[in-house]
Amino acid sequence: MRLPKLVLVLCALGALFYACKDSGGPTAADPGPADSCLADTTLCAVPIDTTGQDSLPDTTFHPPGPRNCATHPAVFTEYLIDPSLVKGVAQIGSIGGANTELVGRSYIFPKDGQAGQRLPLRAPVAMRLRGSKHYRPDGAPTTGYIPDWSLMFDADCGVSLEFYHVKDVSDSIKKVSDTTVHPSSNWEIVPRRVEFRAGDTIGWYVPAAPGGLAAFDFIVRNDSVVNRFANQARYLAYNSNILHVVCPYDLFVPAKKAAYYDLISSVGGIPYPGAGCGTVSRDSLGTPAGQWWFDSAFTPGSRPLRKEGFYGDPMQVITGPDSTIMIGHTGPNNDIRFQRSNATWKKPETLTTEWCYQVYPTPTTPDGWLWLRMDRADKMSVAYNPTGTCPSTFPAGGFKTYYR
Repeated sequence: MRLPKLVLVLCALGALFYACKDSGGPTAADPGPADSCLADTTLCAVPIDTTGQDSLPDTTFHPPGPRNCATHPAVFTEYLIDPSLVKGVAQIGSIGGANTELVGRSYIFPKDGQAGQRLPLRAPVAMRLRGSKHYRPDGAPTTGYIPDWSLMFDADCGVSLEFYHVKDVSDSIKKVSDTTVHPSSNWEIVPRRVEFRAGDTIGWYVPAAPGGLAAFDFIVRNDSVVNRFANQARYLAYNSNILHVVCPYDLFVPAKKAAYYDLISSVGGIPYPGAGCGTVSRDSLGTPAGQWWFDSAFTPGSRPLRKEGFYGDPMQVITGPDSTIMIGHTGPNNDIRFQRSNATWKKPETLTTEWCYQVYPTPTTPDGWLWLRMDRADKMSVAYNPTGTCPSTFPAGGFKTYYR
């Protein structure tokens, strides 16, 4: 006799009670919030088969039927990491990728004195694992370095979350992931997706000893948001990975958002409350602020990443929350900085003609300079010298021209 659909659904839900023991949720050693898998077995991570059809009813993840994103948006109700464990969270739109490009990630810096401890990372919202990769970055030590995980989750309604430099992940993630350590952090789609309820443990960050890796990365994208740049066509042509990036902390409920905003910091993890979350849209048309490129023309495809002498493509000019001016992908180390105390300090957003910044390797010793000259609103000439003091006029040669 064929069983009614309702009976089959109830049977499947009964099976879910036993599946919880193998989920990626909290364990006795790491119990998590009171409404965790141990307290209510319907909150466990639920695997999804490779055809994309749920192997169990999806009613524990969101209301049945198509989700109404207007009435049920992706709101982050749980902390990703306990703020009491955190020293600072960096603004988005900082310079990353070995100081070569603007990035959409926020770096999360644990407090000092926690080296070797396993700091729990929890799902801030109901979400579904889509991709993972176990990796060791290029240049990382072959001994003593804990390999990293990159993770990508879908929270529905066009919202996705990515994490990098996570040091360990839940068993439910390992079960669907390639645990081989690779040289690249580019996550790959998992063969079976896994669902997590808000508050479930997804992994752990393990701070390194002083001098080691200082932070892990948190990125949130919202497909309904399109960031604006001085030359929008370039970012569209390159299919830029920062087009849809948003401040991850803006999606948390107000009290938790405020807790993270109080930790907004410099890229060194020093908090500057009130500085705001930053933006990837650093461009200020008609001034040096933002990101610049060698060529005025561009074609669809991968964006360039190259270096000619001291000049990199692209180049970045941004101001940090502590008012430090940071120049990326320029100079011998791709990193030139001008502190607020520098006598030549001027905010790039206020420059509309030209200006020479003097480099001070020590507070009283000038040695090296950077001259920025606006040729027109979308064109800038840059001259850099690693030694000496600012000349009286812009040099006749040895400079590089950049475009938006």
